[in-house]
Amino acid sequence: MGVDANMTTLETYSIAVNAVPEPGTCLSGSVLGNYTWVRAFSMVTNSRLGNNVFVGYRCLIDGATIHNSAMIASRSRIGAGAIIGEGAWVGASAHIDSGVHVSEGAIIGAGAHVTADIPAQTIALGKPATRHIPRIINDSTASLGIRKTIDTVSRRTDLYKAAWPPDAKIEAGALNDAHINGGAGLRVAAGSVLMGRPTADTPHGGIRIGTDVTIGSECILEASGGLDIGNYSTIGAEVTILTSGHDYSALSLPRITTPVRIGTGVTIESGATLVGPLNISDDALVQADHIVVHDVAPGDVSHSII
Repeated sequence: MGVDANMTTLETYSIAVNAVPEPGTCLSGSVLGNYTWVRAFSMVTNSRLGNNVFVGYRCLIDGATIHNSAMIASRSRIGAGAIIGEGAWVGASAHIDSGVHVSEGAIIGAGAHVTADIPAQTIALGKPATRHIPRIINDSTASLGIRKTIDTVSRRTDLYKAAWPPDAKIEAGALNDAHINGGAGLRVAAGSVLMGRPTADTPHGGIRIGTDVTIGSECILEASGGLDIGNYSTIGAEVTILTSGHDYSALSLPRITTPVRIGTGVTIESGATLVGPLNISDDALVQADHIVVHDVAPGDVSHSII
């Protein structure tokens, strides 16, 4: 998107003092509410974001209204005049057309293309997102948003300063906020983001990398739930790997860990999205632009859910 990884562009109408726009974001003509978090390389233009809103990596939001406690996963696109209701969740790599209303508490599946309004408390899947499933809520506790996480992030002085493996070849603009084990001969192209560390809540967080692994440009490796990558595996450009998710049966959308294991000699082609829990076995192929939520057997080829 032509955004400097070390610079945040702020041309907003208003930004709350406790909002967190990360390095590499571009915010133009927009309003950010209290405890709203916009992750690196996302672009938000002429939009209004309420309180406790989360926006993942490399999202494009133009002329939209996003209500309180909504969550927008990485690489989502939201068009002009679109409305995302309170507490709604837009999955990774989803596309919300201009003028569409995603109602309160709706869930948009990963990779879905939403071309028409989505009712409240509905799970919408597909491209276009014509498969609708009622969302069953097992509690009545509304989301408290991401305030605890925001407070933690705001106090950190080491954001994207995690160490790369000693002999890694890292292109300019790649960001690392992950705890990495291994990684001899690792190659990471420009604009990729690696994140995830072991914590009390996510003890298996971080990335365990084998020998001679290649990660292409503008990838998003979200490893808070744990990511393993075997020897000689290749990850193409603009790949998204997600190792955590949310329990949609709870209004508070509690986070759950969904680890991903990539075996030896695996090839993941450009534009693929991997949603854990997932096991990509040795010598498997994940095809370009596939949305993968099921295991891939040794030497096999992926099947996309869309």
